[in-house]
Amino acid sequence: MNFDTIKSRLPEGMTLTILEEASSTNRLLREAAQRTETGEALLLAEEQSEGKGRFDRRFYSPRGTGIYMSLLLRPAMGAECFPLLTPLAGAAVAEATEALSGKSIGIKWVNDIYFEGKKLAGILAEGGFSPAPFVILGIGINAYTPKALPPEIRGTVTSVFGEKNGEDRREALLCEILDRFFAYYRALPSLAFMESYRRRSILLGKRVFVHNAAFDTAKTGEGRAALCLGISETGALLVRYENGEEAALSAGEVTLSL
Repeated sequence: MNFDTIKSRLPEGMTLTILEEASSTNRLLREAAQRTETGEALLLAEEQSEGKGRFDRRFYSPRGTGIYMSLLLRPAMGAECFPLLTPLAGAAVAEATEALSGKSIGIKWVNDIYFEGKKLAGILAEGGFSPAPFVILGIGINAYTPKALPPEIRGTVTSVFGEKNGEDRREALLCEILDRFFAYYRALPSLAFMESYRRRSILLGKRVFVHNAAFDTAKTGEGRAALCLGISETGALLVRYENGEEAALSAGEVTLSL
């Protein structure tokens, strides 16, 4: 990827680093953030050996087929905007992917990007307050389909462009994502991105299972059945359980009821 082209998409003062290989871009930027009170950064890797998603799930990150990136952000709004960054990034990734691929993209609350029932991207936000408040926003995208996929994810993942057999379009996709992300980011506290995020939700109006350790004390993993009512202005998932109780979920995991 061209350093100067990508750098031109970043806000003034944000540093850019591109690595051939990294353990985890989120981990490396979190360590950097904990060493200084200032500075924002974008870290890209051609390959990750220990890419992670939520709940420490592995994100398969082979060389040359994906976009593996993390942003170190220090929002002027402070910690109150931290929960907004995942849906903001989700809207930007979904819009950019649709623009370049022509595919109709869905978003599974809170952080997964889907096409035709299969995952093609994930977002992981991690915050900290020492020595100064920061957010690390990791984005992993399956731009192309790898020649070999681990057995555990075959049939559950897809890619933006399919098999790689010509021009590498990862840089164009990355720049499109950055343009859309920073347009929304600069506009905060405007929540203009929420309409885009809601419109692509694959959960609205659907029956789901909410997985939460607070009520799954038996560790069954089955979850609690609910109807998805909507998404709030702060990105919370609004659900109604079978007993009529309603809740706004600010975190957790939800799966579709079959």
